[in-house]
Amino acid sequence: MHRFWAHSKESKSSSSDSLKFTAAPTQSGSVENDVKEVLKQLISDADKVCEDKEKDANKAANQLSKAGRRGSKKRKQYDFIFKAKILDQIDQGINQRDVALQNGIDESLVSKWKGQRKEIIDGAASKHRKLFAKNRKSGKHNQVFVRLHAKMVESHRKGMKVSFSWLYTHANKIKMAMDNDGSRIPKAAIVKFIRQYKIKLRRVQRKKRTEKVSFIPKLMNWHCTLREGLIKTGSQKPNYDSKWGRFPPEKRFNVDQVPLPFAIDRKTTYEVEIPKEEKRYHKVWVSNPGSGLEKRQCTLQIAFSPVKDSLRIAVIFRGTGKRITADEIKAYDSDVDVYWQENAWADTKMSVEWVNRTLAPAVAHLDEFILFCDNLEAQVSLPFQEAVRRINGIIWYGVANATDLWQPIDAGAGYLLKKMVDIEQQKWLEDEENIEKWLALLVMVNNCDDEMFKTDILLL
Repeated sequence: MHRFWAHSKESKSSSSDSLKFTAAPTQSGSVENDVKEVLKQLISDADKVCEDKEKDANKAANQLSKAGRRGSKKRKQYDFIFKAKILDQIDQGINQRDVALQNGIDESLVSKWKGQRKEIIDGAASKHRKLFAKNRKSGKHNQVFVRLHAKMVESHRKGMKVSFSWLYTHANKIKMAMDNDGSRIPKAAIVKFIRQYKIKLRRVQRKKRTEKVSFIPKLMNWHCTLREGLIKTGSQKPNYDSKWGRFPPEKRFNVDQVPLPFAIDRKTTYEVEIPKEEKRYHKVWVSNPGSGLEKRQCTLQIAFSPVKDSLRIAVIFRGTGKRITADEIKAYDSDVDVYWQENAWADTKMSVEWVNRTLAPAVAHLDEFILFCDNLEAQVSLPFQEAVRRINGIIWYGVANATDLWQPIDAGAGYLLKKMVDIEQQKWLEDEENIEKWLALLVMVNNCDDEMFKTDILLL
């Protein structure tokens, strides 16, 4: 062991500080000391190499991170709440490097945010306050809502219909009585009221009706008789159509009556929340202006053909029409024929007049036509049948009590026209003054016993 440690000259060590020893005689004590010194030097060199490699790795990672961000269209941004969470993790004693790795951010950002602590904490607190204020329920109209709900419950006890227009109008009346500042409640507040009080749109109790399935045999027999007994007849005639038979679409007419009352929609109403134990037996009801009054206001008699339709709509008003001035008659729309009847019904006299005045001009160019009618008393009468026959028409009656299944006016054109009138009426009733006039008019009509005075009211 008296020989010194020495590195071989063939060694390819890259370290510039490699030790080189030459052999020389020395004492045993000095050899041990030299060995210790060499070992210390080797350990120190190894630690230095490890530190250099770690620094090189960190430098390369930082350069790669910066290269990834360089030239990007949009840098990733962090809000105050995220930054505050990072600072909270630091305050909990977690190492800065571990916090950066756990959240996928650069360690330099953590150091930067530590220097901006006050600004970050204030910003996060402000954002939390805004979120809380946004989700907090507003009590701006609560007093109006309480009184409107009480008014609605009172109206339901009387059987009054409650619509959106009713809620909107009465809410503004309550608001004006409370504040008297001229401000109005927006419609969005009524929607909030409906949700807040869990108000539902309900239909009134329906009357028990015969199931539609029971009409299938009757309708099949009716269609078969119509096709074989009428449509396919007359094949020897020159005007016979190979596809449509004796009566092509322009020769087929449907006629039906549609009642048009003052209060059109009487079947739906808004209703307050019902206790769970009462829902099973609860029935929705709305008081009507009077028995049969919905047909005494006005009746539409609608007739049309599928193609080349030129029939005008007939409006039957209640009264005699003797007090109508010539100027008012000139103001009638050219597409409407106005008729008068004591009860606004399509009786025999009115129906015969309709044939001569409205139907005849529309079918004058046809050699014959078919008119589909329901089993109305006036339309099955002999005078009506003779009037139609004089203008080369044939009446074909549909299945009784099933006009919603075979008559296109009942479930089609008539319903659509009635719905359009209802929409315009609801728009008009959104004005507070109009709805008060409307309700007052209904009360006057219902309570008046003088028929002549009723007629004058309706003409107004």
